[in-house]
This record gives sequence, C-alpha cells and structure tokens, in this order.
Amino acid sequence: MFDDNAVVEDALSPRTKGKDALRESVAAIKTGFRSFRNLPLEVVVEDDRAIVVCRLEAVTAAGAAIESTGANFYQISGGRIIYMSSYHDSTPFLRAFADAGTTPYQQRGAT
Repeated sequence: MFDDNAVVEDALSPRTKGKDALRESVAAIKTGFRSFRNLPLEVVVEDDRAIVVCRLEAVTAAGAAIESTGANFYQISGGRIIYMSSYHDSTPFLRAFADAGTTPYQQRGAT
C-alpha cells in the first residue's frame, strides 16, 4: 500500500519517511491505545490524489476515550501511497494523554 520511501505527516507526530518509520508508528499506536479506529465518512479521488474525511474513535492504554474528526490526504504513484498527511482535531488526543501524564510523542518513543 505504501511506497518504500513514503512520507507521512500527522497532526500528533513528527514527519516520518519510509516503511520502517511507518512500522514504528503503527507499533506505537498498538502500544499507546487499547483500540484505534479510523472510520472513513467520505472518499474523493482525483487523478493521483485522494482525500478521506474520517472519524477517529480510540481508547488509550490508560482507558481514556477519544473521538475526533478529520481528513487524510494521499498522493499516489505507481499504485502506491507516496505521501500522506493527516489533519484532525488534536485537542481530544492531547487532553487524554495529559490526563495520563504523558504525550502522544512519548507514546511513540520520542521525547
């Protein structure tokens, strides 16, 4: 799905590049959340670009429930995602992690 050198930018984490960095992000999500669902509400595709309007529903490892809406933008080349950026209301995430005494960055292993 993702190109070996894909770039991913997310509202709550540093810019990442490459499949290894993407794998680390997925591992951090599995550690930091009991559940994490990104539910597509609308999908628009035009040429080599796509946008997905979504609703995020998650429960942190500490048990805090999070709901947020947003959108993901994708650039595609050769049938693979080469760029993805995520835009969503980060306030529910920041609040949930602050209540647990940590940050989303710390959940991902960053400081």
